Amino acid sequence: DYDTPWHIAAVGIIFAISTSSACFPMIVKTYPRLRVPTSFLFFARHFGTGVLLAAAFVHLLTEAFVSLTSKCLSDYWTKRYPSTAGAVCLGAILLVTLVEMIFSPNRHLIREKVQYIEELDESRSSQDEAVFHDFIENAKRQNYELDEIKKARKSRQSTRFQGAINESQEDLVQPQEMPNERKLKVTEVESNFESIPLSPEQKFQRMRVQVTMLEMGVLFHGIFIGMSLSVAVGMEFNMFLVAFGFHQLFEGLALGSRIAALPWPKGSKKPWLMCLSYGATAPVGQALGVATHSAYDPSSDTGLILVGIFNAISSGLLIYAALVELLSEDFLSDESWRVLRGARRSFAFFMVFLGAFLMSLVAAWA
Repeated sequence: DYDTPWHIAAVGIIFAISTSSACFPMIVKTYPRLRVPTSFLFFARHFGTGVLLAAAFVHLLTEAFVSLTSKCLSDYWTKRYPSTAGAVCLGAILLVTLVEMIFSPNRHLIREKVQYIEELDESRSSQDEAVFHDFIENAKRQNYELDEIKKARKSRQSTRFQGAINESQEDLVQPQEMPNERKLKVTEVESNFESIPLSPEQKFQRMRVQVTMLEMGVLFHGIFIGMSLSVAVGMEFNMFLVAFGFHQLFEGLALGSRIAALPWPKGSKKPWLMCLSYGATAPVGQALGVATHSAYDPSSDTGLILVGIFNAISSGLLIYAALVELLSEDFLSDESWRVLRGARRSFAFFMVFLGAFLMSLVAAWA
């Protein structure tokens, strides 16, 4: 039998767990008087990376394949193209890559770099032409004949001619060497531009896009897993609720630690709203499940296709964010080798492994 009061109570339980876990890193950062160890955010950040990786591969992508290859669906999903989940996941990854290219702050740096090099190239070319023109005008004013210059050079009898020849050679050689010199300058400019760090504002915008992608990937599947929880009954519901509570706890800490890592303006409400939106998403799905438990069937064709496609999209968003934006930035970037060394780096990677292991373990029940 469907226990409506217990299912409604579960909505409040999941909301409390989700919201508190997502907000806790922000609370620690905002209120240092709580005396939470400073290493907590470091622990939560890297532990959360492992959680998000496991959520993407072990939970979402696996569930997407299970849903879209169910025997309840037509032959198209099970025989003709059973790779739909992988294709949708790949499409989501490519879409995120496109968005990153469009909004990347490096794009503006490259544009400035190209413009600067072109201006430098034009200015050096105009200098070449000016030097060569001055040499021709000087030769005309001195009224030197070519034969006389050659003869004077061989005999070295005239200091006046020798000096003129030396000056002429310097003037002639300079335009020929200028292109190589210009190439050297351009190369120097390119290397200087490549070493220009992002401004604090550009770093903030980049990190904000990363966190937004993470939250989108998490929120998409939160609604559907909440609905699935609300239509479960009996012992299955009890086990699902406990496992889902741990799922939301780990995922909330993972997302909240990334939100707290951003240098938000003082008094900004956006990070709190982002944490609250995470905390409310799964309960909204639960409430929808309670309201429609007699009509919504996760095993129906519509339910399987809808859940499978959205899980595949969510997995693509999380895979890109976790691998490209988080794992590579934290452990493979040049900056990471400056700020994360020795035992601290080993401990951080162990936290990633621990988060991935525990979240993968939860997949046995949720």
